[in-house]
Amino acid sequence: AIALQEMAGQLAEIERPVLLQGPLAEVAELVAQRDPQVRFDAILGRNALEGIEDKPAVARALAGLLAPGGCLSLAESLPRRAQRLYGLLPADHLEVGLRERLVRAEEAIYADSGNPQVNWDAADLEGLFTAAGLRSVRVQVEVTQTSRHLTMAHLGHWFNPGGEQRHTYASYLRQHLAEEEVVALRRLFEKELANRTVDWSA
Repeated sequence: AIALQEMAGQLAEIERPVLLQGPLAEVAELVAQRDPQVRFDAILGRNALEGIEDKPAVARALAGLLAPGGCLSLAESLPRRAQRLYGLLPADHLEVGLRERLVRAEEAIYADSGNPQVNWDAADLEGLFTAAGLRSVRVQVEVTQTSRHLTMAHLGHWFNPGGEQRHTYASYLRQHLAEEEVVALRRLFEKELANRTVDWSA
């Protein structure tokens, strides 16, 4: 925000944007403090809803800031559709029973209805903004395929202890797998994936 303010300050006053900084959940209040009458012809966002618990309230706030005929366009990554890490391992390199438990453990991460990072999908977005009063709500899902080079640092981020504030991949696995199984899986991930480039979908 500071960098944007500095850049904006170099523009002529008539071209200078008004910059407001704050949580998206407070966007209506932030705008009202500046000018309670202002409405927008267009609102754009990128991963704006990620991690927000009360998404319906934010949807209503954004809808309320649109001028008649205005357009709201959001590009959101859908964590529920994220690359599954178990899918990166060769299927025949895991004992069948362990692989099945690994799949169930990882899928449980994305089925957690209490986690605002993952408890929503494309249909939920459509419902949110329809309920907020917007008409002609359209959702388009695109799957991107990229190449990602995985390092030991990546694997450490997945498997190292994250503490109470940051749950790691391994901490979720431990809810369903024995400690020795998690240790064995880490070794397999390191053997198969460290310093290699993989196909990654998002």
